[in-house]
Amino acid sequence: MKNKIYYLLTILACVFLSGCFNDDSSLSDGSVKDITVDGFAQSYVATAYTDKPLKISPSVKIGSEEANADNAVFQWYLINDKTGKVTSKGDTIQPIVIGHDKDLDFDVAVAPGKYQLRYEVTDKQSGYTVFKYAPLYVQTVFSQGFYILKQTPDGNTDVDVLNEDGTLSQNILQKTSGSPMAGKPLNLAALYNSCYINEETNEMEAVDAISITTEANNFGIYRATDFKRIFDKSNLSFEPLNDTEKPYGFLYASVLGHVYFSTGGARSASGPSYDGSLNSGKYGMPFSNIQGSQYFCHDIPSSGGIFLWDNATHGLYAMNYIGDVSPLQYDDLTGSDITQNLTDYDCLTCGYNLMNRVGTAVFVLEDKKNGDRYLYQTKSDFDQMYLKRRDKIPADFHLAKSSLFSVNASSAKYIYCVDNNKVYATIFSNDNLSEVKIPVKIGAGETIAYIGNQFYYNEFNYLVVGTQKGDHYKLYFFKLVGGAPDGDAVLTAEGTGSVASVKFLHNGFDSRMWDFSIAMYNANN
Repeated sequence: MKNKIYYLLTILACVFLSGCFNDDSSLSDGSVKDITVDGFAQSYVATAYTDKPLKISPSVKIGSEEANADNAVFQWYLINDKTGKVTSKGDTIQPIVIGHDKDLDFDVAVAPGKYQLRYEVTDKQSGYTVFKYAPLYVQTVFSQGFYILKQTPDGNTDVDVLNEDGTLSQNILQKTSGSPMAGKPLNLAALYNSCYINEETNEMEAVDAISITTEANNFGIYRATDFKRIFDKSNLSFEPLNDTEKPYGFLYASVLGHVYFSTGGARSASGPSYDGSLNSGKYGMPFSNIQGSQYFCHDIPSSGGIFLWDNATHGLYAMNYIGDVSPLQYDDLTGSDITQNLTDYDCLTCGYNLMNRVGTAVFVLEDKKNGDRYLYQTKSDFDQMYLKRRDKIPADFHLAKSSLFSVNASSAKYIYCVDNNKVYATIFSNDNLSEVKIPVKIGAGETIAYIGNQFYYNEFNYLVVGTQKGDHYKLYFFKLVGGAPDGDAVLTAEGTGSVASVKFLHNGFDSRMWDFSIAMYNANN
């Protein structure tokens, strides 16, 4: 008899559960009202970290009544393949709650990838709940575009990203980290193929990354997929860095790998090996006591050497592809008197030109005693890095008065400058320096506050001019023919703050191309 009762109860339970599992959107037995959801697409696509939120406005009814905050509870979730898994710290990864209203208005600030978008509606009276699901494909604006390092109106550092279609995403650090980085901006760099340990998976990975340093001794390295910070002072090396250490900047330098200059010395980290093997990405102990500064140039013909100005010794140096450092001298080993112990000199700018595969680093130094300025040029070959010439800049040159500079990287032997809100170029390819005016068309009432040159291989070559009007900047991208713009700007962007640097990141860059002295992009601006 007991077996028959158990058998009957089992059948009834199965029937009941079957009804529950087969119906997730409506139920009408006279005591519970139907919940219907319309206007929910089969799939969605969104771009992360832009000013374009994901907006969905479904039509929801409970019985014949419109659903609202008085009669229903709404929840929006994101679920991915990591949801429900346990981290190395023992925490269970929860769904990401992105909304509590009937309509969704979500600033997409999550890592790129595929998610399940889940919409949940609960009738407050009966407690009955229905669910709607759709795949959400999250893209990123970070993988490729112009990174804009800027000073915020309150004197701190943030970045904007300009995509090639003209879409501008502003205040990325504020959006991804909760606040700008403290201090005025100092250096911006693209670090391709950066190894690191993913804390979410505890596995080694390699990503393209962006490094940022500020004048307040702060820095961060961020992966270009979602701008999550992967390195800072706490984990850049195998021991935390000293809080008083002043970071200057990072550089990708071929054989040397990624190089970090600071008052603690020069350190390096390796990228993936040619067979694809990964590592932790940690920067080792200083391989040189040279501290450097924010003024350094990667040199391509010397297979990844670096020309640099050292703030500590007030001197110019050459660092070869294995990290050996020597004073910058002429090829007859003279000239150290004009490159070393220049205690009365400041470095104003540096840049790099690889026109016709002839590498030239350019430095402008100023004698603080009398205001005289000097233009230094280098030359190099495999494992050979020398001073080529030193020219006193004529006092009537605009280059002798400007505070804004940029070196044309690939199409002309020009160093650009700004004087009296006009752009000029000093030509350094001849025996004697000469100047030309560079015509650029900007808006009325705008003050030029930035100038730069960005190119990528044979895809584009732009003179970038930034103007300022109050707390707002505007960038103009002029297509270059030789060293001069060809007509009006082909791309513009406007944002808040003031521009300190612009660097282009390309998701198709192959670092091995540099081994053949091919200029792929401007790493030194």
